[in-house]
Order: sequence, then structure tokens, then C-alpha cells
Amino acid sequence: MTTVRRDLRQPTDGRVFYQPQRPMYWLYVALMVFAGFQTATTFAPYAALTPMAMAISLVFNGLLALFVVWLINRLDLFERAPIALLTAAFAWGAVIAPPLAMHSNDLFMSVAAKLGLQEWDAALAAPVDEELYKVLGVVVVIVIGRAYIERPMDGLVLGMMSGLGFETVENVLYGVQSAIADVNGDIGPAIETNLLRLLVGVGGHVLYTGIAGLGIGYAVTRSDRSMVRRGLAVVATAAVAWLMHFLWDSPIGGGPIGIAVKYVMLLVAFFLLYRYAARREWDWFVSTMSHQPPEVITPAEMSSMRTLRARRRARKLAQREHGRTGKQHVRNLQDSQLGYAIAINRSRDPDHDPNVLARWDEINRIRSEREMR
Repeated sequence: MTTVRRDLRQPTDGRVFYQPQRPMYWLYVALMVFAGFQTATTFAPYAALTPMAMAISLVFNGLLALFVVWLINRLDLFERAPIALLTAAFAWGAVIAPPLAMHSNDLFMSVAAKLGLQEWDAALAAPVDEELYKVLGVVVVIVIGRAYIERPMDGLVLGMMSGLGFETVENVLYGVQSAIADVNGDIGPAIETNLLRLLVGVGGHVLYTGIAGLGIGYAVTRSDRSMVRRGLAVVATAAVAWLMHFLWDSPIGGGPIGIAVKYVMLLVAFFLLYRYAARREWDWFVSTMSHQPPEVITPAEMSSMRTLRARRRARKLAQREHGRTGKQHVRNLQDSQLGYAIAINRSRDPDHDPNVLARWDEINRIRSEREMR
């Protein structure tokens, strides 16, 4: 069994986010308590005034959030970040960032009004404070769960989760505020506002903070790069996130075509950066598995693991040749090979680690079952 060793920092007791020995953990807890009270104080009057609009907004955006989580999960094709860290990032974006941003936005907009820049107040305020507070959540979660942050993709998905939490709360707030402002009823305005938020700029905060989070992940994990280069990556990705947010909130291109162009620009910027993160994930998988014997993974199987499309193609080919059972065997083999790579990556001594050996045995069992059929 060929081994790939690394400097292991993961705790042996299985704890991921619960790290009471870290001061940053207690800062997170304190902010969660303080900001949670602020958020509850903000939403309680709305819930009392228009419970139906609140319920509609919560259900609508809760379902949307679940769908976005599913999409985020599909973007991270290899070693996915622990659920505890993803949940902590989402909670930061949903509970801690919004009240901080609301206070800062009020201050920025007040200054903009005094300067006669009311038309630009949202563009001047939100890209600065909202992006700062959301990405600070990525930094805090990474510091707490540093042992599980291994490649730039981890920063990207944590940023997306922080942005998702923020966007979910923001959408709920807009939904109930529109219902209160409309004298004709609560249900119609709440539905209309939530649909409008879905059709225009959905996922904006998810993409902004994903971009900025990628820079944080790069700086933390690319120890083979100079401090200057890593610092520039943080600044560059934060600047891209700020610019995309600024353009979106600015009066430039306010018509339907302009809005569409700005949204496409955001998507292009995000996916160009995502491709870099995805290549790093693939490089990790190749470096971990390329020296393994064919009993573990063949060159053809290695190639088929690169993308979700390639994996589906391999499963469809197996289905044509061996039926649904063949398709399931290939799916199980792909899952086991990925689990084997992760087990090696997390092991101090892969040659004797029970988790690595269990994955090895599982791969051999699946191959044996395929040959018997």
C-alpha cells in the first residue's frame, strides 16, 4: 500500500467545531448570543404584526436555502468540509452578520445622504460592511476548525454558506417588511417580494462571499506560496466580491438588460475562480491516488473521477454493459475510492490505520462482487 503522508493537525477525539480551548470559539459563542438577541428583537415585532407573511417568507426561503445547500454540496466534488463547520458558517451569516450590517448600513447611508449621494447609498454601504461581516465569519470558522481546512475549496464553500445564511435572513426581512408596508394585505406582497428576490439576483450573497472566502482559503492552505502572494489573493478576491456587489447595488444599468448583464458578470467571475479551486481539488486527488496499485484504482477509473459528468458517464456505461447492478457497483466503487483517498489524507500512519485498511477491504469486496457477476 503506497502512502501519502502529511502534517496532521486534526484532533483525535472527533471534535470538529467544539473547541473550548480556542479563544476564537468563545468569541463566536459570545457573538452568537449577543447577535442572536439582536436578531430576535428585530424579527419579533414583524412576526407579531404579520405572522402569515413571516411564515410564507420562512418556508419559501427555507426551501430555497436547502436547494442552494444541495448545489454547494455538488460543487465540492472530493473531500467535503465537515457539516459542523458549514453549519457554523451559515449560522454566522444568518445570526451575527445581519444585525452588524444593519447598524453599519444606517451609518453609511446617513453619511451618504449628508453628502447628497442618496442614489448611491446602497452601493457605497452594503459592499463594504456586509462583505466584511460575512467574510469575517469565514475567518472565525477557519480559525476554530483549522485542522479540517486543507485546500482553497474549503474557504469557498464556507464563504458560500455564510453568504447563504445572510441572504436567507435578508430575504425573510424584505418579505415581511413588504407585507407590512402594503395596506391591501399580507399574503400577496410577501409572495410577490419573495418571488422577485428569486428571479432577480438570487444567490448574490452566496457568490460574493464564496469569492472572498476562496481568497481566505488560499491564504490559509497554500503554505507553499509566499506571504505576499497569499495576501494578494485575499485582497484580490475581496476586491472582486466588493466590485460585483457594488455594481449590483449601483444605479448603473438599472434596467432589465443592465441587471441581467451584472448578474452574468457575477456568475462568470465566480465560476472562473471556482475552476481554480476545483483544479486544486483534482490535483490533491491525483497526488494521493496516482501511486496506488490498480487493485485500488485504475487509470481509467482515475480519469472518470474528475467531474460529476465523468462519474455519471462511467456509471451509465456500466449500466449498459451490466444492468442496474453494474451501475450500482461503479457508484459504490467511486464512493469507496474517494473515501480511501480521504482516509489516507487524514491518517498519521496509512499503512496501519484501521480506517484506511477498512476502505482498502471495501474496494476489494466491491471488485470481487463485480467479478462474481
